[in-house]
Amino acid sequence: MRFRSVAFLIALLAGLFLAPGGGSRLEAGQEVIWSGLIYATNTPNPKPPPRELARYAAQLTRVFGYNQFELINEQHRRIDERKERWLLPGREFSLRVSGERESDNEYLFRLELYGKDRLLVRTKARLGPGSPIAFRGPLYDRGQLIIVLLVK
Repeated sequence: MRFRSVAFLIALLAGLFLAPGGGSRLEAGQEVIWSGLIYATNTPNPKPPPRELARYAAQLTRVFGYNQFELINEQHRRIDERKERWLLPGREFSLRVSGERESDNEYLFRLELYGKDRLLVRTKARLGPGSPIAFRGPLYDRGQLIIVLLVK
């Protein structure tokens, strides 16, 4: 399906543009993964971005072309198991995340974005400390949904 291919390509590009490099190394099992479902729009007077995205707001604007990022839902998960699963439920959209630790500081996640009960996007993302990944979801209302994952 064309939309899934485009979403995957954007995820790869966003990961390259948003990766600041480095990041503090934590012992295995001490990482916290923040996942957020973001509603991105353009407005003449944008609100400040969510706290977790403040550091990346300029890159998000450059990559996605929006100047305002509102948090629809978020999840902080301490990663202390080899395999993880969680859901960010929402009224209209939900994000299902499952993944596993591949090494001390790298994870492979499978992401599924649902609109109501319908699967909209399915993709995989490799993630490590200091290298967040963001990808486009569907257009919504006057903006776009963006999914962000960040290891803290």
